[in-house]
Amino acid sequence: MKLWSFLTWLVVGAALVGLFILLKWGGDRRSSVGLISGLGLPLLYVAFLNRDGPGTICSSYGNGGQRCMDEWSPWPWFLIGSALLATGIALFVRLKRALG
Repeated sequence: MKLWSFLTWLVVGAALVGLFILLKWGGDRRSSVGLISGLGLPLLYVAFLNRDGPGTICSSYGNGGQRCMDEWSPWPWFLIGSALLATGIALFVRLKRALG
């Protein structure tokens, strides 16, 4: 799970840098707000991966094998990811109406 968390924050960091560059570059702002929605997607994916958490979750496989994993609560990931997704969509609609 630590690898997914690292990769999630890596993607979020790269998207923030990309958003900063696009906002400084100028041009059409509607494409820049898409990055805000895009930031929410990896967070929603982490929430999906931890959907059985929080706690230690064990599952059976093969011929009597068992695998146990510690999972986090999916709710903080889901709430932040959903908020970013909704914010990006709302900003896009607002800019579309303002720009015509």
